[in-house]
Amino acid sequence: MNQVQSNFSRLLLFTVLLIGAADSARALPAFPGAKGFGSDTVGGSGRHLSNPSTTVFKVTNLNDTGSGSLRNCVEASGPRVCVFEVSGTIRAYEPVKIKNPYITIAGQTSPSPGITIRGGRIIIETHDVVVQHIRVRAGDDPANQVAEEPQNRDGLSILGFNPVYNVIVDHVSVSWSIDELISLGAKSAGVRDVTLSHVIGAEALTCSIHPEGCHSMGLLIGEGTKNITIHNSLFAHNGDRNVRLKTDTELEFVNNVVYNWDNGAGRTINGADSTSKVQKFDIVGNYYKKGPESGSGSPYILRIASNLHSSSRFYVVDNICPQRTSSSQNDWAAVDSSVPANPHRSSSRVTPSGTLSNPLSAQEAFDYVLAKAGARPADRDAVDVRIANDVKKGTGSHKDCVSGCSRSAGGWPSSPVNRRTLTIPSNPNGDAGNGYTRLEAWLHTFSGEVEGGGTDTVPPMPPVIIGVEVVN
Repeated sequence: MNQVQSNFSRLLLFTVLLIGAADSARALPAFPGAKGFGSDTVGGSGRHLSNPSTTVFKVTNLNDTGSGSLRNCVEASGPRVCVFEVSGTIRAYEPVKIKNPYITIAGQTSPSPGITIRGGRIIIETHDVVVQHIRVRAGDDPANQVAEEPQNRDGLSILGFNPVYNVIVDHVSVSWSIDELISLGAKSAGVRDVTLSHVIGAEALTCSIHPEGCHSMGLLIGEGTKNITIHNSLFAHNGDRNVRLKTDTELEFVNNVVYNWDNGAGRTINGADSTSKVQKFDIVGNYYKKGPESGSGSPYILRIASNLHSSSRFYVVDNICPQRTSSSQNDWAAVDSSVPANPHRSSSRVTPSGTLSNPLSAQEAFDYVLAKAGARPADRDAVDVRIANDVKKGTGSHKDCVSGCSRSAGGWPSSPVNRRTLTIPSNPNGDAGNGYTRLEAWLHTFSGEVEGGGTDTVPPMPPVIIGVEVVN
């Protein structure tokens, strides 16, 4: 073998090993227990690099902009992790836009009672994003306090102005939006491989300041969004769109709880009519519970406005709802006749991520979600505590304002400003012994604390900083 061939062989071997290492990094869940499409994102860990490396940004104040702010971390570039040495409410005048890839927002690192973003929504416009343990409460503050027009005030938006993929939003609480609580839109570049897990989406404001009038909307999934997973989440006190999907969409909807939708049919999963574009939904093990505003009607959990593409498929198994109150009933009793049996009703999964193959039963999901959904479930704020209790007891109502009206949400909850100094682990980019970096394993210990359970982690390490940049 001549020198050129030898060098080429070495280069080829190195490339294969490098690709294998990258594939291995991406095969690891973003954090222990992460499931769903895109849940193997590397986030801000830097594990996609041949030598893992990331920058830790310490959020040390509640300012909307500037050094030490959350926005300072979000608007930076390169692999980065946002950790919090402060708790309280961030008054965001403009949306908090995540436009640069490879970021982890670790709200679990905040001291009790955690971080709430008020006013501006979170917008994700890139790939490889992990957001955990943050509350986003948009609210109805006047125009001089929030930049966006009321009709654009969602809580969380995932928008494909640039290619969006490998995104997981986990243990996030969203409420008091003026438009949708959560929206996904493919736009020009596409949205795919996105998971919403352990989310609370509740109390989208009803007769508030939306220019179209009364408007309480939960979750909208726009045309062309693919490989979307929503699991172990709670949607409560939202009039409509629990979830609404447009054409050319693919959804895995597993082990969620929906409570107190508005009176009438089609207030749960509502597909679009399209003979030209395909829709595929897996709807498995969800629990739909009527509330005081749900009225006497018994809506189906899935309906389609009219026509369907011949290749559209739907898999519906083990859902409890007003039309199917017992697991002994036919699964398709929960589905409107607008979904024809042949060929659209599938006997096998049609959008499987491969990570939710053993779901809970609907009743098990009900109990689990009420205990574990939302930001910091072991350290909930008063709003999430009230919402979970409403669902348990069958009480509560839709809200028209945060405060100052007859159907108010009771005002902004107390959110004390507490501080603690975080000690970054030594050799943070090193392997923790389970595939994660030592920095990631350190973050997992905080998750275990605020979620009320242990994690597969290593303990906090000594206060020596090696091989990682820390920005205060």
